[in-house]
Amino acid sequence: MTRPDEDKQSPPRRARRTNLLILFVSLVVGLTLLEAGGRAIMARKRQALFFCPFLQDVMNGYDPDLMWSLKPNLDIEGIVHTNALGLRNGPVGAKDERVRILAVGDSTTYGSGAADAETWPARLQQALDDRAPGRLEVINAGVPGYSAYQGLRYLETRGLDLEPDVVIACFGHNECTPVPPNAIADLEWENPERGWGIVHLIESAAKGAGLMYRNPLGTRQSRMTRGEFLDTLEQLSAVCLDRDAWLILLLWPFRHEVEAGELMAPSSLIPEAARVTGTPVFDLTPLFRAHANDLYTDAVHITPEGNTLVAEYIAAELLARHEQSKR
Repeated sequence: MTRPDEDKQSPPRRARRTNLLILFVSLVVGLTLLEAGGRAIMARKRQALFFCPFLQDVMNGYDPDLMWSLKPNLDIEGIVHTNALGLRNGPVGAKDERVRILAVGDSTTYGSGAADAETWPARLQQALDDRAPGRLEVINAGVPGYSAYQGLRYLETRGLDLEPDVVIACFGHNECTPVPPNAIADLEWENPERGWGIVHLIESAAKGAGLMYRNPLGTRQSRMTRGEFLDTLEQLSAVCLDRDAWLILLLWPFRHEVEAGELMAPSSLIPEAARVTGTPVFDLTPLFRAHANDLYTDAVHITPEGNTLVAEYIAAELLARHEQSKR
């Protein structure tokens, strides 16, 4: 038999339970909507890639870690081939006793305008085989359009898993590319296929507020700022050092820099980053200046013969430094 005082308390208790249930349902619905909103923003990031042409050709495909990457197992008119890893290189096996050299970079490393065997990494392999047969292995991981940030992300996500002893990084040609309206810059990119949508929504809001604080117009002038480029080169050195890989920065000047006799940003920042991190720089400026008339095919790319000159220079520098280290 129910006591009178219990009957009086039952309606308030039922009301509290109902309110708690409504609160719980509202919270679940709200979180679901926020998650959906975050997922929508994540999906839009894939569509907002500023370098859309690279995602629409036969060579490149969307990459959630790197924005885009070379498609694996390509055979384009018998001139361009990629392996199972999506590298313009022959098959890469397990690490053996050979010194493994990983070349990361943009289209200058990839070898735009050259056949597979005419790229400077391929010619470097030939030069090293002539001087030290069977002792060194060169892997070409260059991708057209890449910035230093994409090179860093490549090393962090897969490149260092190849266990390179030496990493040669050649960047500084795409970082100043303008960012179209409503598109994103390199450091604003995050893998849109990982994590919670709510977290991504909050991070996007925080970054947006930060951008508005730094730049009230909310626009960026280039894919990477000078500071971002310099910081990224320093991070390249750090991740390589952490994996016992020797980093070398390759300074590849634009044609107008060679003609003017003066390096401009971001090229001019490479020696500064090298000085701060103690990283060696292989400066191609004197070599290019000596052959400028017969070297360049456009503002930055060079002829297959030029790639041979670059390879010979790098091979000589590598072997000379190796001999010095043994003394």
